[in-house]
Amino acid sequence: MMREAQAVAHKLGIEFRVSLENASRELRRLGKHKPSMLKDVEAGRALEIDALVGAVVELARLTDTPTPHIDTVYSWSCCSRELIAAAGWPGASAREARVRHGGAASGSIAASRPNVQMKMQRCAS
Repeated sequence: MMREAQAVAHKLGIEFRVSLENASRELRRLGKHKPSMLKDVEAGRALEIDALVGAVVELARLTDTPTPHIDTVYSWSCCSRELIAAAGWPGASAREARVRHGGAASGSIAASRPNVQMKMQRCAS
């Protein structure tokens, strides 16, 4: 995904100051690390999917840059929001539907609610 984002940046005339290889090596050197988005999920906070991933998707379209991996992650995150709202997750307002990725798409919630099953089929196609 980082290579795809880098390709988008390159088309916009932006060069990364640190190579992806060096950044990856530095992250490994730091050892056990928990990304901020994972911390947000665990704490039940709203995720910044649109700002972090959606913005790259938009820029990719504007620059005609293929981003298949980023597109997949973004589309599944958007579907997760719909599935969570359809499942009637306790307190799942439109804003909170952005937060709780993962829970509604699997297990008994999806299996027991026809509206969730329909949304899963639509998202998968």
